[in-house]
Amino acid sequence: MATRLREALRMALLATSATLGMGLVLSLLVTGPARQAATALIWTGLGLLVLVPVGNVIAVLIEEWPARPRTFAYVALAVIAVLGWAVMQRL
Repeated sequence: MATRLREALRMALLATSATLGMGLVLSLLVTGPARQAATALIWTGLGLLVLVPVGNVIAVLIEEWPARPRTFAYVALAVIAVLGWAVMQRL
């Protein structure tokens, strides 16, 4: 399962790069209403850029949980808890 998750995260990182790149190029080339599409692409890319590391932490948790000792799994849990707390503070 963790291998599939890592592959999905690699694809998400490629999608992030492509989305940010297209948004940047479009924002430099277009004007008028089409500029809103460029802005949407940039914001989508930034959102993916934030979510990919969270997915990596979840992948580490899944991979390391069966291992003994579970040091990395506990660190991954702590990172997820801190991220969750930060999100809840913003809501």
